[in-house]
Amino acid sequence: RFWHRPSSARQGCAARGLPPAQSGSIAMIVTGVASSASGRKARARAAVLACCAQVAAADIWDLFSMLRGQGAAAVGLAPQSGNTSVQGAQLQEMVAGGSSSQSGNAPFHRFCGFATYPNGQNGFNTAGLADIAAEAGARKVWHYNWDEAPKVALPGTSFVPMIKYPRESVAGLPHANSPGVGHIVKGWNEPDDRGQAGRDDGLRRNPEAWAAAWVSDMRAARAKGYTQYVAPAIAHDTVWLDFFLKGCERTPDCKSYVTYLSCHRYHNDCGAYRADPSYPGWRDDLSYLVTLYRIMKKYNARGFNIKGLVVDELGCLGADWVTPTPEAEEIQYMKEFYRGTIVAVKTGDVGVMNKIRGTPWIMPKGPDAHSPGVMYSEGLSVALPGGPHAGDDAVAAIQSLVSVAWYSQQPGENYLLHSHTDQLSSLGRTYLDSCRLVADHWAHRRLQEEEEDRRSVVNSGTLFA
Repeated sequence: RFWHRPSSARQGCAARGLPPAQSGSIAMIVTGVASSASGRKARARAAVLACCAQVAAADIWDLFSMLRGQGAAAVGLAPQSGNTSVQGAQLQEMVAGGSSSQSGNAPFHRFCGFATYPNGQNGFNTAGLADIAAEAGARKVWHYNWDEAPKVALPGTSFVPMIKYPRESVAGLPHANSPGVGHIVKGWNEPDDRGQAGRDDGLRRNPEAWAAAWVSDMRAARAKGYTQYVAPAIAHDTVWLDFFLKGCERTPDCKSYVTYLSCHRYHNDCGAYRADPSYPGWRDDLSYLVTLYRIMKKYNARGFNIKGLVVDELGCLGADWVTPTPEAEEIQYMKEFYRGTIVAVKTGDVGVMNKIRGTPWIMPKGPDAHSPGVMYSEGLSVALPGGPHAGDDAVAAIQSLVSVAWYSQQPGENYLLHSHTDQLSSLGRTYLDSCRLVADHWAHRRLQEEEEDRRSVVNSGTLFA
């Protein structure tokens, strides 16, 4: 049964032969994890630091595995091969709230990511990653490169691997929680685009039929320790995602392999972009997020447990949707949409939220995959009336974003870093300044929650009773 009370946890610890003093600390862990729905992890972290250096990790794993299916991996305690104790460095990371095994409703705990890899002289190397980490804080950023293994690594930063194509070998996939790698794995890249995973006509044209292949790929990742799974990252066709999840709903074990929904978002009008209700591009961005948010809500009501949205490619392209754009245009889009809209909502800007709620013509895409007689075909997607709650849903959609990654890759060019150097550009500093706003906001909220926990413990006086 669910050990929701410290006394029950102590009894369970005693049954495993753990000393009473350590049992009391583990009871504290149980209380902290039991509060996870409201994001209160402070007690769990503090108790881990207090007792885990002496208690075998396997014992703590057994305890956590009984808690709402969260498991020890939720707070970075997955047993390591040949090692039954938790390492001091790992404990310090967890207490700092910056473990590569992040937990909670926003388990990235690193809102800002970047999508790039070494390509020619684009400035992305260990020194460039170090500059990014120094600007934002190493434990506040993550990165990926559309591949299974990192090409560049730095202690403290987090790499998220990707299984880019269906049925791709995972031989190169690093084990979860290995140095620089967390417990999250990304799935197929743009299955709705013929230039990416959608090069397979069957995948692109019949998303419902590929749920079994998804389960196979994610099971292979789970065998390497991964516990959270980012759904196929769509390029633009939200209807493709809806039909894929419809197939997943009917496929055994598939629901457990969709932790986040993922999408990409580009503009070719970045120089003129404005976060204003009168600007069609801004309304289109809001409409896109509302579509994904409503898909998430629909499938959670149908038995999924999707924790949030990830925009893991965000950026600008030229008028032809291919050529790179000047840095000044990228900064305009970043300031207006990323910082002025997404970050503003994530940090509680009431004025921006009210502006969004009052924006007309927010029109999500459809049709719904569960509509009678509807079958998927390319080009099926159309804009539909958003209804009276579209503005509220747009705010909720942004609030449900757990992470965003700026697309920083062109041949010989890296917008976050000056070309041919490892120095941050103006765009890079603007982006990472925005990252810090979200990270600092989360940190402030965590401090408030910890203070609430402290007062609760002091007032009750019963934690170890």
